[in-house]
Amino acid sequence: MNRKQFCIGALSGLLGFSVTVGAANGVPRCGVLSAMQDPKRRKSKWGKNTLSYFMAGRDTRELNRHVWDDEFRLAFDAWSEITPLTFERVRIRQRADIVIDVSRDKEESFGERGGVLAWAQMPPKPNYNGQLITKFDIAEFWVLPERYFRGTVLRSVAAHEIGHLLGLDHSEDENALMFPYINNALKPREDDIIKIQQLYGSNTIDG
Repeated sequence: MNRKQFCIGALSGLLGFSVTVGAANGVPRCGVLSAMQDPKRRKSKWGKNTLSYFMAGRDTRELNRHVWDDEFRLAFDAWSEITPLTFERVRIRQRADIVIDVSRDKEESFGERGGVLAWAQMPPKPNYNGQLITKFDIAEFWVLPERYFRGTVLRSVAAHEIGHLLGLDHSEDENALMFPYINNALKPREDDIIKIQQLYGSNTIDG
């Protein structure tokens, strides 16, 4: 198997999450219905344009903590470039809109390399102003983009999960960052840009 399914679906709400899983015989394994297939959920988004995030945990076996921080900053920047959204890192978890963590908990479908890579909650309603969480599997071998052949590209998965945190569902476009299979995209592509700008508008500085 040389392709991994990037996410099997997204549940909306505070208990909802999208998960990144392995594909069986090349066929996607979809365990939950996509929340965004429900028209009532398609406008679920944040109620503000400045979002804070907290780095609660990192897997530092291959990449040190500073590299983890840099890769997530670049992943957030990729969304800021095309929307009015800005992201700032905070040092206190309770003050964060988004919490980024790692886990090996089997109850979260983690713990085996090549299985679940990550999951992310999605805004449960329009103009949401609570706290959402995303977690990454410690069992995976996280690497930088230039070392994609050795493991799973952290920034690609991070940017994808941030898309869910902002309210995006999966895309059927194979070139899209939000496509359910890993394509090592590092930034939102045409389909992603159209959909995120429908929610938040464009970056007026870039036009």
